[in-house]
Amino acid sequence: MRVQRVRLGLTVLGVVLAATATGAAGPIGSVALTSPQWGRRLVRVPQLPLAVSALTGAVVVVVADLVARTLMPPLEFPVGALTSLVAGPYLLWLLGRSGHRQ
Repeated sequence: MRVQRVRLGLTVLGVVLAATATGAAGPIGSVALTSPQWGRRLVRVPQLPLAVSALTGAVVVVVADLVARTLMPPLEFPVGALTSLVAGPYLLWLLGRSGHRQ
């Protein structure tokens, strides 16, 4: 079996499935995909992964909402678009970085 080809195919499948889930649930769902990674890198507490992930996700959404409301005062910027602008490149960076850990 060609391992590199299978790995690439599974990575593409994972990205397509994540994009489909984000498209169906809304862009704010990307926070659910990235908050465990952010929490793990920020806190480094392996005993509480769910609590750290939930807290990180909540903080990200609240900060994104605050920024979205104050970015252009008479208008409100969509929170989902703001979180996608931050979470999307981060997910791509994680995918690119994970390929180098072999």
